[in-house]
Amino acid sequence: MTVSGCRPDVLDTSAIVTNEPDGQRYRKAMLDAASLSMSAVAILETKIVLSARFGASAVKFFDELLETAGIVVVPFDADMAKGAFEAFQRFGKGGGHPAQLNIVDCAVYAWRKRVRNRCSSREPTLLRQTFSPR
Repeated sequence: MTVSGCRPDVLDTSAIVTNEPDGQRYRKAMLDAASLSMSAVAILETKIVLSARFGASAVKFFDELLETAGIVVVPFDADMAKGAFEAFQRFGKGGGHPAQLNIVDCAVYAWRKRVRNRCSSREPTLLRQTFSPR
């Protein structure tokens, strides 16, 4: 899977970690997606959350998922930092906007915006998947 094709589905930490009532529907959407991508910053956050909540085996499972699912890891570069800061100025915590985005949310927003601008006018879907390592 590559980011050269349009509309890669952009994942964030909650796509991997959060238990959602309709998690099965989101898992199917991920499996049906033409491509999946995730910001390197979101990957860092996901590993931190998984490690804290579930331990090293969950982080190992996530690393395997990244590789086997073909999730494209998107580097966080200067342009992404600029876009993330713009997102913070509009939607960040403490700014009065109801979204109250944190630093990682701002990084993911910047990536989603870049994808949207490269592809169609339809915004990529932010998917969620239930993750329950045992």
